[in-house]
Amino acid sequence: RFRPKHLIWLLVAFLLYWAVNNVRWADVFALLTRLRWYHILLLISVNTLVLFTFVSRWWLLLHGQQHKISPLRLMCYWLIGFAFSYFLPGPQMGGGIFQVYFLQRHHDISTGLATATVTTGKLLERLGNLLFLVLGFYVFARFRIFSGVERESLLWLLSIIALLPFGYLAALWNGRQPLTALLNYFPEKWQERARFKKVARFVETTESEMAQICRETPLVLLAGLGLTLLSWGLVLLETWLTLTFLGLHIHPLDGVAIVAA
Repeated sequence: RFRPKHLIWLLVAFLLYWAVNNVRWADVFALLTRLRWYHILLLISVNTLVLFTFVSRWWLLLHGQQHKISPLRLMCYWLIGFAFSYFLPGPQMGGGIFQVYFLQRHHDISTGLATATVTTGKLLERLGNLLFLVLGFYVFARFRIFSGVERESLLWLLSIIALLPFGYLAALWNGRQPLTALLNYFPEKWQERARFKKVARFVETTESEMAQICRETPLVLLAGLGLTLLSWGLVLLETWLTLTFLGLHIHPLDGVAIVAA
């Protein structure tokens, strides 16, 4: 019997067809034929290490809250979420929903705590990404692409953006709940609606759990940020190896510029 949920699988099939149909397979095979088997094996190994850093950050956050879940199982959850977000406008959209769902469904973790661990992991990821972007900007500056005024303006802009997730985590560590406080500034007419109250309770619960993570396990947050930076180092290594295997020898700083772009 056909049910509405079957439409999801039809959508998945269509998206897979759309993704595969837009790949220029001739170019892909032309590049692959230039790689030897041990090149491919090495690149797969580096990619596996990158994935391991993503999952380890999530595992540390859960372990810090006394939830011991197999890293391999978390890796499966993360891959499912990533596969779904691949079809959306950006990797930051969609995947976290599946991660929260699997924690709640299979490990009896509350929605608030599950959302808190996933969101905290995303914040650490964004913070590491922004720090790498600042590094990439300094590398771009070597090529004199921007004028002096443009370089200074962009540096200030990137620094301010990089401070946003750091400032949010610092506020949580200090016992504040910025998003919950922000909701209090909405019109009273909105705050009286049942749906708004439901969202407000969810945000308050999630921020409360995130604040607890920040206060009780600060070393876990530092380790998570370190894993994010390590993942960027591995991505740089993968880029350098790939270009080298294809016969393109570049300076390491050029690799930073390529990845940052």
